[in-house]
Amino acid sequence: MEHRCYPRNNDSFNVTLSNPRHGSVNAQVRDVSREGIAAWLDDMPFPPGTLVEVGLPEKQQKRFQSEDLKGYVVHARKGEIGLWLLGPNKLF
Repeated sequence: MEHRCYPRNNDSFNVTLSNPRHGSVNAQVRDVSREGIAAWLDDMPFPPGTLVEVGLPEKQQKRFQSEDLKGYVVHARKGEIGLWLLGPNKLF
């Protein structure tokens, strides 16, 4: 049983995840909540604990009221990443 403050919303859109040390990759969001994002990706350059910038497509920029989000990698395994959103980007 999950104990989340905010429900997950099934969604699908492309994002770019980046970190100066680990580079950038494209990923596809599979669900999103006010506090986090789960996404699929081919490669996993980001270990847990990494801070990443999440580049959003234009339609999602309006939703989140931002061009990008800041996230913290809480789990990472082959093909999947879980991000906890940080700061004021928890507005959606």
